[in-house]
Amino acid sequence: MKNNFIAISIVSLGICILIGSWLIADGLSEVNKPLPITTIEQADFSKAHLMTTKEVANYLGIDQEEMVKLGPVGGEGYSSSILPYVKIGNKVYYSRLAIDMWLQNGESISVE
Repeated sequence: MKNNFIAISIVSLGICILIGSWLIADGLSEVNKPLPITTIEQADFSKAHLMTTKEVANYLGIDQEEMVKLGPVGGEGYSSSILPYVKIGNKVYYSRLAIDMWLQNGESISVE
């Protein structure tokens, strides 16, 4: 009886190692699959160009004074803005694509 128990234990251990190896190999094959590449149409890039404050004011049809109120405010290292923006050096730029997405969200704002 003792010899059968050892034999059964060894066979069970072998089966567990085989199943574990199969699961690991299957998981690794999922990791090594290339990610699907999504294509972006050229039209999306033409909308994504950066605009200055003056260009955004013209784009939105508002005065530059109103645009300044929508733009970033705050001190060194901290600023907040109603509009999404990118700051490169000391200059502030706005992405047309981000502005369009912001407009589509339909959130109403009040600027004093």
